[in-house]
Amino acid sequence: MKRFLTLLTCGVIISIELIIFLAFGSSDALTIALLISVTSSMGIHYFMRQNLIKDVELEEAILKSAKVSIIATDTDGIITHFSKGAEDLLGYSAREMVGKQNPSIIHDIEEIVERTKELNEEFGENNPPGFLTFVRKVYRDDKDEREWTYIKKDGTRFPVILSVTPIYDSKKIIVGFLGVATDLSDIKKQRDMLFKAKEEAMLANRSKSFFLANMSHELRTPLNGIIGMSEILSNTDLDNDQKKTNQYIMESSLQLSSIISDILDYTKIEMGGMSINPAPTLMESFNQKVQHLLETHNQNSKVRSEFVTNGVIPEYLMLDRTRMIQVLTNLISNAFKFTREGIVTVKCTYVDGNLIYKVEDTGIGIEESKVAHIFAAFTQETEHMKREFFGTGLGLSIVRELIQLMGGGVSVESTKDIGSQFLISVPAVETTSEVTFDSDFHEVNLKDLEILLVEDNTINQKLVVKTLESAGAKVSIAKNGVEAVDMTRDKDFSLILMDYQLPVMDGITATKKIREFKPDIPIIALTANAFEEDKRECLLAGMNDFLTKPISPKKLKWAIHKIL
Repeated sequence: MKRFLTLLTCGVIISIELIIFLAFGSSDALTIALLISVTSSMGIHYFMRQNLIKDVELEEAILKSAKVSIIATDTDGIITHFSKGAEDLLGYSAREMVGKQNPSIIHDIEEIVERTKELNEEFGENNPPGFLTFVRKVYRDDKDEREWTYIKKDGTRFPVILSVTPIYDSKKIIVGFLGVATDLSDIKKQRDMLFKAKEEAMLANRSKSFFLANMSHELRTPLNGIIGMSEILSNTDLDNDQKKTNQYIMESSLQLSSIISDILDYTKIEMGGMSINPAPTLMESFNQKVQHLLETHNQNSKVRSEFVTNGVIPEYLMLDRTRMIQVLTNLISNAFKFTREGIVTVKCTYVDGNLIYKVEDTGIGIEESKVAHIFAAFTQETEHMKREFFGTGLGLSIVRELIQLMGGGVSVESTKDIGSQFLISVPAVETTSEVTFDSDFHEVNLKDLEILLVEDNTINQKLVVKTLESAGAKVSIAKNGVEAVDMTRDKDFSLILMDYQLPVMDGITATKKIREFKPDIPIIALTANAFEEDKRECLLAGMNDFLTKPISPKKLKWAIHKIL
């Protein structure tokens, strides 16, 4: 714009001179024209000079106000410019630095040596530490940006991010270098604070996990006794009132067990400790299991259940059966819970590599404003629903998290007082591998087996003894790990049931000691510790299987039958 105005002014002046000369056609005219030209040129020069001064002043003002260190050098490294920001950050004056020093004076010599080694390896050279270290990459990449430590005049050290670029002349020849450094002290402090906060959060999570693991043990141990004894009691001669009372005990215990499992599952998901393990699955058998879930959950004579398959379902699919059953159990349980009369339907289909289940009910439905939040943790539609239908509000949150872990998705459509439709879809690759699928537990015969039970809880001792003796086994009891090691050394047992948490010596230590002299004896962890890392620790210690309390008598007998 300035150049345009200058050219325009010169053009006007020349035009005026030409007009005067043509009009007067004499030496006087030439004199007048020259005077005008000189006067005008002086004015233009003054105008341009003033603008140049303003530009320089503006640039100096910008450099002085910049909160960064700006240092320029010649090609030999001698400082040619030391900005006000550099003075403020480093404590040196420009007078001390310009023409006298190179940037090495403000750097940590050990960092320079280390960086020189890195560059020599990168470029296959053998340069000594020096100014070239700061600019070697600039010659190739036109820029070098990295973190350095600056040292102030008073010896104070602070981190910077330094960007070094070349300075070119009009012929594109490098005549110097420009280093712009930003103080990272505040950023580092914030990063350290964030790291500390993260560490504290992880510590809090570990503390929470430790607390939950212990609470799990403390709750599941007596719960195991209640559920187990209740199941044993149901197989004795009871009158109708006694059977009904025992059924109430069983239902309440199972409900409490479900709540504990939900809380632990949510915690495992939150901590990233939940794993997905797909395996070849016979879909006919799997869907029979789903149909059985429908039938067993339907306790209302006014509600019908129906299982439907649409289209062709592959014979075998890669699927995490346990997690899929957990998801479907949750959805089916909810459907019956919120349906007073009508029908609950489960539909199965397979489309484009995705296994899809739709769980439909004619229940109370969900208000439109609540649908978007239904998968949030600890959420039920109203406080009234929490009291009436009982639960933590974690079920659907766990469903969503598990489906997402399996790479799928979940959605819901619902109308108040009409019903709800939950749709889950997970990728499932078709396979031809053979697979065995555990069906319902059957009664097994454990006759003549010598079993060592390592358990310190008296009620659980009685429960396991009753369960196993009813199947024909002979049971010996050890109350701690030391007794277990000694008894195993003195007698040949068919199998050991080992609790995880024991007095005197824990189950992990006891198992490792037993493995030193009895490497082949089957050992099953029988524990209230329900975390994946607990299972992993038990298996690494040499145990063959891992059962989590509460364990039903049928499940315990079946586990022993399988391992033997």
